[in-house]
Amino acid sequence: MKVIQIITIVYSLVVSCSLFAKVKVCYVGESRRFGPINEKSTNPRIAGFVLAKEMIKDFNLYIDFLFIDLGPEFSLIDKLEAGKKQGCIVYTGLITSDESLLAGPWLVKNNLFGISPTATAEKLQSFHTHFRTLMASSEIFAENIRSFIEKKSPQKIFIISFSDDPYSLNILGSYSHVFRKSPVTRYELNIPKGGTIDIKELKEITSAKRSAVLFTGYDYASLNVLEQLKKHSSSFNQNNDFIVGAPSWSFSDTLHASTKHINSFNEVYITYFPVPHKRSLLYQKYIERYGEKPREKIAFSYDSLDFIFGCSKKTGNNKEKLFECLRKNTMFEGQSGKITLITGKAHAKPTILIKKIKRQV
Repeated sequence: MKVIQIITIVYSLVVSCSLFAKVKVCYVGESRRFGPINEKSTNPRIAGFVLAKEMIKDFNLYIDFLFIDLGPEFSLIDKLEAGKKQGCIVYTGLITSDESLLAGPWLVKNNLFGISPTATAEKLQSFHTHFRTLMASSEIFAENIRSFIEKKSPQKIFIISFSDDPYSLNILGSYSHVFRKSPVTRYELNIPKGGTIDIKELKEITSAKRSAVLFTGYDYASLNVLEQLKKHSSSFNQNNDFIVGAPSWSFSDTLHASTKHINSFNEVYITYFPVPHKRSLLYQKYIERYGEKPREKIAFSYDSLDFIFGCSKKTGNNKEKLFECLRKNTMFEGQSGKITLITGKAHAKPTILIKKIKRQV
């Protein structure tokens, strides 16, 4: 009887220690162009992780968070291996799709887990059992745009992509897919970044009645096209709607500040993910430390750690239970808005906003 009691007590202690032992989480990835990767980094992508570690209540009771910075001569796999030697079972960072695609097979092989704040989701599905990103797939993004545009009932849709930008072409593929059953006439224009639109195509766009123009690339390339359209803006029909469909926060900021581009068109919209609210503590803390307004990437970085933290509070460092929680958690309300995580998928459905830009006086 005593032997059974002793075994029971020992088992309870083991379970208790597992539940309350810290989860070791490592940050890997990102170049060092902003300097060393640590709490003092000026890299805005890293700031969200730093502030999450400081601001989330009881964070340090449940998570031991480490930055893995071996220097630029070491590969991502070297950094992952270094984290493994230090006992990391969950990795974050992995901000770009390239980093995530390299890390995914390694995580599956070593039975470890990765959470990316912003990696594009399309190609991550093959290792979704050990990897998730809080970013939407481009198809989800395109579906939001399609739904918005069809409510405005345009007669024509012009989709402008950039032939030498893989990201742009990926978004183009998603637009083509979601618009395939749309009753609206669709035209696709594909040019190099920095290239010019054929004069006939320019006239086709500017003379169209009730049209929408979508962009699938980043700021400078799309602004170059807008500049070309602006030169022909005198021939625009007053009912034209110019929809900026690039999921690029830098484009949003650049365009929003560009009076010459806004005032040339009837309506301009930007698409973006929520930023921390101006009254939020994260917003205030970021301005205090970095002297500028936070952007979406800050919120997603913060949320990736908060997401891991939520599961670690429930499971401790029990790998099986922790990973199961990370896989099956379906709803998360974060600094980047309401995020729906899709069961059996690597990606999520974050809040995507479409905002009309006011004309500048």
